[in-house]
Formats: sequence, structure tokens, C-alpha cells
Amino acid sequence: VVGGSYMFDDFFSMDSPFFRFMAKVADFMILNVLFIICSIPIVTMGASFTAMYDILTKMDTKKEVPAASGFIKAFKSNLKTSTKLWLIILGVAIFLLIDLYLVGNVVPMSINVQVTLFIVFLVMLFVWVMASGYILVLQARIENPIGRTIKMAFALTLVHLIPNSIFTGVISLVPIVL
Repeated sequence: VVGGSYMFDDFFSMDSPFFRFMAKVADFMILNVLFIICSIPIVTMGASFTAMYDILTKMDTKKEVPAASGFIKAFKSNLKTSTKLWLIILGVAIFLLIDLYLVGNVVPMSINVQVTLFIVFLVMLFVWVMASGYILVLQARIENPIGRTIKMAFALTLVHLIPNSIFTGVISLVPIVL
């Protein structure tokens, strides 16, 4: 056909690069909405994150992964363990934040002890946040007991300390600071 009308036929084809890209965008939007909905009860945020990460890694390695049904399946299969891990992550973080508050504001002590304890608890919190970035990712990829998953996360944190773990820790703490 004269004038390149085949060009428009290719563009509007469902197999065109444009529509494949838009299908990926739609899958990401579906995953995001499912993540937010399943994270509304804060308790299930760990399972929601694990399911989202699981589907995103599958989408990265395979061409066709059903976003919604894959997310629901991954959410259900990881619900128990990921929720326990998430509650541990949250509990330790809250404990360390309370320690920071108490050292800085409540417990009377000398300034040297106060500064030392504040730095120790701040470093512990930062290391915990860096390790937490790996805990749920490991849960999505490998089935392990909870203790072993946490140990592996700390090992990964130390092995990838610069720049990955520090970058993960800083990005994770930005919403808390703001």
C-alpha cells in the first residue's frame, strides 16, 4: 500500500512494542494497587511486599506472568512466614526507635554516656534497616526458616555494604526522617 499505511497497522497491532510496553505499565499499576490494598492492614505488609517482589522478578525473567492472579497466589503462599518476618522487622525497629527516644529524652545520664548510647542505637537501627531490605526479598526467593533468613540478610548486608546496603538503608530511612 502506498503512503505507509502498513506502518499504522504495525503500530496498532497488539504485538507492537508500544502495546507490549503499555501492557507492562498496566501490570505494574495492577501490582501497585494490589500491594497497597493488601498492605492496608499493616500486619500483612510483609506478605504483600514479598508477593510483589516475587511477581516482579518473574516478570523480569519471563515474558508472560499474570500480574493479579500471580500476586494473589504469591501472597497466599507467603502469608504466614512473611507476616512473621514483617512483625519481627517492625518490632525490632520500634524497639530501637524507643531506645533512641529514651536515651535522648527520658533517662537522665551524663552527656558522654548519652551520646555513646545514642550513636550505638542509631547504628543498630541503621544496620537493622539495611538488613530488613534483604529479609523479605530472600523470603520471596528462597524458602528457609525465619532465623536462617534473618542471618542470610545480615550476611548479605555485610557483603554488599558499600554501596548497596547503605543506599538501601538511606532510602528506607528517608520517609521516617521526613
